[in-house]
Amino acid sequence: MIIFLLPYNKQFSLLSKTKTEPNSKEYLQQLIKLKEKQTFQQTTMLNIYFIILSLGIGLYLFEHVSRMTITWGIITYAITILWFAINWFYLRPKTITKQNAKLNKLLVEFEKLNNQMIE
Repeated sequence: MIIFLLPYNKQFSLLSKTKTEPNSKEYLQQLIKLKEKQTFQQTTMLNIYFIILSLGIGLYLFEHVSRMTITWGIITYAITILWFAINWFYLRPKTITKQNAKLNKLLVEFEKLNNQMIE
C-alpha cells in the first residue's frame, strides 16, 4: 500500500503550493507535471501494486485452500482470479480513462486561456 500511496500523495503537492494565486501559465505547467506523474502512477506503480497484491492474496489463500478439498480449492482460486481479471481489464481502465478525461479537460481550458492572454 505504501508503494502505491507515496507517489500518489506527491501528485497533490504540485497543486497545493504555498503561492495562493498562481497565474494561468504557472498553473498550466503544474497541470502538465501532474499529468506526467499521473501517467507514471497509472502505469508503473499500479502494475507493481497489482502484482504485489496478487502475490500477497495468493499466499494468504494458500493457507486456507490447503485445508479444502481440491474442488473447493480450484473454485476459490478461480473466483479470486476472476475478480482480479475484472479489476485489471474493466475497472482499472475505466478509472484511468475517467481521471485522464478530467485532467485533459482542465489542460485544454487553461491552454485556451493562455492563448487568449497571448493574443
